[in-house]
Amino acid sequence: MIFQKKIVLTFFLLINIALLFSQEVLYDLSNNPSIINYNKIHKNSIIKSSLISKSLELPFIEDFSDTYIFPDTNLWADINPTVYINSEYPVNPPSIGVATFDAIDYNGWVYSRASQEPFLADQLTSKPINLDYPLDSNIVFSFFYQPQGLGNEPEKNDSLTLDFFAPELGKWKRVWDTTGSALYDFKQIMISIIDTSFLKDGFKFRFKNYASLANINTPGSNANADQWHIDYIRIDKNRTLNDTILKDIGFIYPIQSIVPDFEAIPWQHFLNTTFSEYPKLYLKYANRDTALRKVSSWFSVKDMNGNTPDQKFEVWGSNLEYNQIIEAWYKTGSITYEDNGKDEGLFLVKGYLDIDEDYDYRKNDTTIYYQHFSNYYAYDDGTAENGYGLLSKNALLAYKFTTIKRDSLKAIQIHFNSTKDNYTASKYFYLNVWKDTVDDDGIHIPGDTIYHEVGLQVLIEDSLNDFSTYTLSREIILSGTFYIGLEQTTSDMLNIGFDLNRNAKDKLFYNINGIWRNTRFDGALMMRPVFSNTRILSSSTKKQMIVEINPVPSSDIITININGKHLDSNNKIYVYDQFGRMVMSKVYISSTLNISHLLTGIYIIKIIDNNGNTSTGKFIVIN
Repeated sequence: MIFQKKIVLTFFLLINIALLFSQEVLYDLSNNPSIINYNKIHKNSIIKSSLISKSLELPFIEDFSDTYIFPDTNLWADINPTVYINSEYPVNPPSIGVATFDAIDYNGWVYSRASQEPFLADQLTSKPINLDYPLDSNIVFSFFYQPQGLGNEPEKNDSLTLDFFAPELGKWKRVWDTTGSALYDFKQIMISIIDTSFLKDGFKFRFKNYASLANINTPGSNANADQWHIDYIRIDKNRTLNDTILKDIGFIYPIQSIVPDFEAIPWQHFLNTTFSEYPKLYLKYANRDTALRKVSSWFSVKDMNGNTPDQKFEVWGSNLEYNQIIEAWYKTGSITYEDNGKDEGLFLVKGYLDIDEDYDYRKNDTTIYYQHFSNYYAYDDGTAENGYGLLSKNALLAYKFTTIKRDSLKAIQIHFNSTKDNYTASKYFYLNVWKDTVDDDGIHIPGDTIYHEVGLQVLIEDSLNDFSTYTLSREIILSGTFYIGLEQTTSDMLNIGFDLNRNAKDKLFYNINGIWRNTRFDGALMMRPVFSNTRILSSSTKKQMIVEINPVPSSDIITININGKHLDSNNKIYVYDQFGRMVMSKVYISSTLNISHLLTGIYIIKIIDNNGNTSTGKFIVIN
């Protein structure tokens, strides 16, 4: 009997753990913000192909390292390109930059023809290439591909295909395809071109993918899906199927922030710390050649405001063996950053490689990054690859930060992902700031609440990678470690931007059943604390206000006192229901408030006096 009880107890324990995990979710995006913003800047103009009419000559090499968003029009013929050129989604590509195929169209949204059955999605078509060579020229076509990456896994009924075009026949022919799968390392495909109908001037090739959506009828589920990533396409003569070596040395990922542990910190905080004494740089590059190569990596820092002299440093120099990958953070050099008298700084950081001999292909040996300092801390890089949420009413979400300099927290910025049906736009939440504390196991978790604001609504900015700013009703003086976050008023997914290219997993916590837990997802939530760029407000400038509401419960009239006194005239009053929805907004002009029109339930009242002091209280309505 005891044994059976243990089995039952273990069974229910496992169910509870599974339920907790299932309430913390990541969603795929229903759009590509980078493409949408690019089209806005370029006024949705058609991407015109290069005017070059002559066929391209061999060798044809494309590793997608020198363009972003859309393909190079000198090589690709698609008028409205649909593939996404990026470094955000691949996992350990052969070199920096890939072409991503998915379910997003040229405008940046899920295809209008998308369905749960496989449909033709993206396409990438080359410009004409001169392959007018004899058969014994041994022309080989090669490329690398990877399913999923950091995106969505293509299912078995999804596929990636490759077609060749026979110019004189005017026909396309399928030469390769593969079906969907979970993530694996990039694979290289080698194809000998021995069909003489392709060995003509005017040869072309095209990649296509067939995608399918999970459930188009569920709100918010009409999301991007089924990513494939293509890299390092090579066509040349005098090759064999064993010619798999790239003979290239280049970066694998872009350069990142020079600030330790953060993507950005407030400019005035940066100037007042030891961080300003050195840059800390992340580099990842590889030798894809079989030969031993002498490689040195360098970086430079340029002040775009012209206050700090340009600096250049050698990071690392040594021999690289075949397929050796260098990946590390480097602290090097010393830079004195000058206060420009402004509230922000902007620097161009460039990483580049010096190699012991020249290579014909040098596009991937340089990477740049714009280091921006403003008035906020950020772990994320400003681009979302997923949406994060908790599927539980009253769930708490907390994000840990440690301020370098004592300062006034004045706002919290949150990036909410836009969705095709805007299903999150009507949702409400409460905004919180917590102190830091240590639990019984010595783990730092959110402690006492030091700020709580009700009745805030999900705001989605027009520019889809922008943040919505929630200004605090009172500024809070902070130093050391603190947490910002929110409390949900419903069990709906709020779809906060989640950056998969930065990892602040150890800083993100959630609380569903009274226990704080660390997230199980690698990534960085797109939520940022904003500090004052001016003076620090004295803690005595804001008054602590105690709200008294009588009678409780009530069905018609309540009386409100602040610190034992009736409210002054012209105080602003906001009333929210238990879901965080504002149900009343008025200027208080008497000692009583009529609530007879409200339904039975619990309500929260927020009062802002003439000096900007804010207080909150609760009352119950019965009918």
